[in-house]
Amino acid sequence: MSAENFADRDHQNPYNESYNVGIFIGFGYSGYIGHTGGDPGVASMLFFDPKSNIGRILILNTSFSDQVGNNTFYGIWDKLEKYQAKLHFP
Repeated sequence: MSAENFADRDHQNPYNESYNVGIFIGFGYSGYIGHTGGDPGVASMLFFDPKSNIGRILILNTSFSDQVGNNTFYGIWDKLEKYQAKLHFP
């Protein structure tokens, strides 16, 4: 893979944070590396911040197809981010 495979992305880019530009790996405009996925009854997201060496994993054994479910999923994801900021490693 070469640099030409990685288009610059920011908040104005038409693809979201988890847009997949690698083989099963998403490289987000914020610097996070990871992957999202789901099937009926399952939703998941895993992203790693190479700057802090901290990642988040969220796996739910439910699926959602409405705005309430979407807001709940990303609400949990955002709450995990708040806790990761409190982690300290020697």
